[in-house]
Amino acid sequence: MNARLLRTFVDTVQEEGSIPIVVFFPSKQELQRPQSTSPVGIQVAQAAGVAYLDSTPCFSAIPLSDLYMPENHYTLRGNAALATCVAAVLNKELTSLDSPNN
Repeated sequence: MNARLLRTFVDTVQEEGSIPIVVFFPSKQELQRPQSTSPVGIQVAQAAGVAYLDSTPCFSAIPLSDLYMPENHYTLRGNAALATCVAAVLNKELTSLDSPNN
C-alpha cells in the first residue's frame, strides 16, 4: 500500500457518493515494542492526507498473548475488542453526519 493508491481509493469512494473508512490494524510486532516513529500504515495514511482510525488503543486492555493466533490473525477476543471500538467510533461519526449542523 502506498499513499497514491490510498488517496485514489478514498477519492474514488467519495466520487461514488460513499464514505471511505480507513482503519489501521497494528501488527503483533507493532504492539510488542514501542515505536520511535509511527508504523508504516499510519505514515502512508498521513502522507496521503487521509483520515484514518488507529485501532491500536482498542487493544490496550488485552494482554498481547490473548490478541493473536499463531499465524498473527486476531483471536476472537481481539476481534471482539476491535469490533466494539470501531463500532463506537463509526456510530459517533455517522451520528454527526445526521446532525442539522452538517
